[in-house]
Amino acid sequence: MLPNGRDAVGIATRTALAAPPHTPRPITVVPVLLIGVLIEVALGIGLVWPAWLFRHHAAIPAPEPLAAVLGLRWSGLARVAATFTLWLAGYAAVLALMRRPLTIGARRALVVLPVLFAGTLLGMLPVSSKDVYHYLMEGRALAVYGDNPMSVPPAAYPEDPLAWTVSSWGDTPSRYGPAFNLLAAAVVAVTGDNLVATLLGFKLLTVAALFGTAALAWRTARRLRPEAALPAYVFVAWNPLALYEAAANAHNDLLMVFATALALDLGVRRRWAAALPALALGALAKYVVGLLGPLFLIESTAPARAKSAPRAVRPPRSFWLGIAFALALAVVLYAPFWNGRHTFDAVTSASGDMLSSPGWLLRQALKHRFGWEGAKLPVMLLMSAAFLAGYGCLLRRHWWAARAGGTSAERLAAFALAALALELCTLSWWLWPWYVLWLLPPAALLVGRWPAGAVAVASGAALLAYIPLNFRELFWGPPTTDRMPLAVVLLLFLPTLAATAVFWWRARARHW
Repeated sequence: MLPNGRDAVGIATRTALAAPPHTPRPITVVPVLLIGVLIEVALGIGLVWPAWLFRHHAAIPAPEPLAAVLGLRWSGLARVAATFTLWLAGYAAVLALMRRPLTIGARRALVVLPVLFAGTLLGMLPVSSKDVYHYLMEGRALAVYGDNPMSVPPAAYPEDPLAWTVSSWGDTPSRYGPAFNLLAAAVVAVTGDNLVATLLGFKLLTVAALFGTAALAWRTARRLRPEAALPAYVFVAWNPLALYEAAANAHNDLLMVFATALALDLGVRRRWAAALPALALGALAKYVVGLLGPLFLIESTAPARAKSAPRAVRPPRSFWLGIAFALALAVVLYAPFWNGRHTFDAVTSASGDMLSSPGWLLRQALKHRFGWEGAKLPVMLLMSAAFLAGYGCLLRRHWWAARAGGTSAERLAAFALAALALELCTLSWWLWPWYVLWLLPPAALLVGRWPAGAVAVASGAALLAYIPLNFRELFWGPPTTDRMPLAVVLLLFLPTLAATAVFWWRARARHW
């Protein structure tokens, strides 16, 4: 007997409810390999071959080595733009794949392919930044001449066989901490006077820091959300800006980033006696990460479980032990470089530099709109006040959240990300694209959340900012024009702000 219409609907409904949910087919290794081949070919043809490390050394002292290698013409710009665009598209595609199930082969390819990209970029001359040439002379000041690189500038050694590589900031001593200066001296001690070997030494150091950061992101995320371990690794290791700065430009920011990732990993495990020295080690390479210290203090006082009413908990003994270890580490590392009140002269002199930042944009607006030539100091005071106010609010919110919510590793990562982003927007007077790397360790622990998406967009915008930086004269003539830094500010912040607004709104809509 056939069921009537009402019975048929009921049977169909029960069948649909009883049916198992649809599971999408896992992504195989083929799409991952196709993306990897696309990126590898783009890097080889677009960047590495024209800027091969073993030639074009004459381009090193040029004002813009990348433009000198490719030619200051529209075809050279188009080559870089196409390479960066394909690279970013591949990164976006891989991040999208993270939302689907993956076969074992696909997961293995996602782990291995970034190592191939880094190995390819090792063969590229550092042409988007000249910082590494300053690093090698700082290392030589200590390893070869026995001088203090924090007090003696590279210009003090005009007869050095590698002195010709430093074409800017030659009169400025090292602005980095003692931890980095010791590492730079170690690289130089191994590689000697060989330029290519020295550049490869610094590149290998920063590449190791990059993949160390990615491995720590995997480990920490696996503790928080096991399903987020591989996405956290991919978020860092496949990031085009991170790969470019580590394997091509050898920026020492990756060392600070690694120390930050290590401190977060230890902090998540509440191993404060080791987390704080790790954070101090990062600050002793580049000082900015030290502002995360108060956040670690607050997190250490959080009760083990959420409380209905906020309750203060004293920091554990391991936290004070970590403070003692961090201070001892600072004393030991600074001892060979201590020069009394002049120890930090190079750092304090850099505090007056201002370009390509929101603070610079405000100063230029006041200068051109109202003719206020002396706007620099008031703007610096205003931005410093904005930082202090914002940082104070962050600490207060973190304190109350820790009191009421118990321990939370994701909360620590979120507030660390907010603090570093606040510093970038307010106190980084001279903002360079690679500063966005500072955001990667905490953002990786929030992968799948809207802040991580905003950081991914920011890193892509930072990579594209190299186009107006390296080809400025093609657009605007001499590098003294204000249009280049304006383009960099807009390119960095407009996409990031738009992405932040969109991702935040979508996250709120899902909660509604």
